[in-house]
Amino acid sequence: MNGEWDEQGRRRGRSSVDQASVPVSATIAIVSGMLAGVVGTAVHGNIARFGDGVWIPWGAPLALALLLSLSVWSGTTTRRIWAAAVPGIVAYAAAFVLAFGRQDSPLVVLSTTSAIGLAGLLWFGGILVVTLVSVVLVGRWWRRRRAAVRRDLAEQAAEAFDAEPLVSPEDVSGAVGAAPEAGPRGRA
Repeated sequence: MNGEWDEQGRRRGRSSVDQASVPVSATIAIVSGMLAGVVGTAVHGNIARFGDGVWIPWGAPLALALLLSLSVWSGTTTRRIWAAAVPGIVAYAAAFVLAFGRQDSPLVVLSTTSAIGLAGLLWFGGILVVTLVSVVLVGRWWRRRRAAVRRDLAEQAAEAFDAEPLVSPEDVSGAVGAAPEAGPRGRA
């Protein structure tokens, strides 16, 4: 875990587990969610059709992969677990407004009888699943990161302790049987 980025942060006086401020974290998470919501809603309906009745909805998985990557990036960049959930919430709200903001909105069709309707259901349902997955991934990453930092600090402390002994062997051998020296007030 002692990568180049950790060294740069240490030189600037930052710990490798420092979190971004709440306003910065919220801004990153909200912008990520808006980007994923708008782009995902625009591309989720792409379907590859092969012959009679054979189709593959490739747009919805692509949109969900975008949301997952932005959510995980948001959580790991800010080092806040809630920042991994916010992009999913914002993306869901953006997709909802784009789909149902007007009565005649053709962006998202929700139906089980057509390929485009199933792609819409996959997009809306997938947002919820991807949000939960991103929170779990960032939580595991954060737990491993903190454990690695604790290990590194323990190793550094052990190296420092081994490098500079508190009492040298000469002090110990000369002190056996010797009377204690007088302190500042003449006491032993």
